[in-house]
Amino acid sequence: MIEHKKFKHALDKHGCGEMGFSAEVVFKKLAEEKGYSVRVARREEQFSHVDFILSKGKEEWRIDVKGAKRKKRTDENVDYTILWLEFRNGNGGEGWLTKEEKGATTIAFELENEFVIVSRKELLELAKKLCNLENRVDSAKKALYNGYKRFGRRDLLSIIKTEDLYKIKHSIWPKN
Repeated sequence: MIEHKKFKHALDKHGCGEMGFSAEVVFKKLAEEKGYSVRVARREEQFSHVDFILSKGKEEWRIDVKGAKRKKRTDENVDYTILWLEFRNGNGGEGWLTKEEKGATTIAFELENEFVIVSRKELLELAKKLCNLENRVDSAKKALYNGYKRFGRRDLLSIIKTEDLYKIKHSIWPKN
């Protein structure tokens, strides 16, 4: 059995990884309570943005759990009204939203009282309709539906409103 461990990125100066790990712990417990078989992703799977493999019967899902995020890394509190999307990662490679091969099939977003669970592919299609990635902005506070690149990185990010998730097929798992 693979142990579920915390990972701290070298560039994480604001505790983002800790917040993500806490969300993963809660999600794993909920999945087990709902009768899913839960396997912690192996290291190579985690590099493809997969945290857990859930299975029930013959069905299987590769889950990427997204902890609640702040609008700006330096903000004190998380903002449950927005969701960050990663089209390209910090090295310029495929982001978690665009990673096809061996990537997550399903994204679980942590909100204050629940997780909203969506198909990664359906979310990508929605994001392509909502986000104008050609309109590049220079600050996180302007990233709503626009392309944003962090200073010194090769990433491409955008923000959508949490309420946008309800436009596609979704499941809601209340936190206990």
